[in-house]
Amino acid sequence: MEQIGVDAILSNVTALIPDQVPEQKRANTAALNGIAPVIGGVVGLILVTVFTNTQIVSQGYVVLAIVSILCVGFFLLVLREQPLQRSLLTPFHLRTFFASFVHPLQSPDFIFTLLSPLRSMHVLLASHHILYKKAGLRVSFLFSQEYASSGVRMNG
Repeated sequence: MEQIGVDAILSNVTALIPDQVPEQKRANTAALNGIAPVIGGVVGLILVTVFTNTQIVSQGYVVLAIVSILCVGFFLLVLREQPLQRSLLTPFHLRTFFASFVHPLQSPDFIFTLLSPLRSMHVLLASHHILYKKAGLRVSFLFSQEYASSGVRMNG
């Protein structure tokens, strides 16, 4: 259920936000929009660990649900989509629509969308690398209690 909600929100935001900026800034905006789920995961983790008892899982879901509702409400109140001019719209043909399913790789937009998950592939590879070192090579210093209790230092 949660995944359906996340996908419904992300698909709309991913399609809508780049259209709100001038064309020469769309690439940067789309890149920032693409990294938002990663940042949101970190912020969500921080919210859950700070504002809930981590032993009670349902509290974390409640906090994330409240924050999500507030963010969606803010998004709906602030953003106003400008309607397209009729002169910019191409005529819709049912045959062309169904033909696009037969040869989808002819569309550059489809190719970019198909390749976009590769941008987060480094996270999967890094996670696999760490788990491989721990399990396969028995490198335990990365996960030892002594190492973990040393804390995280931030410069600044």
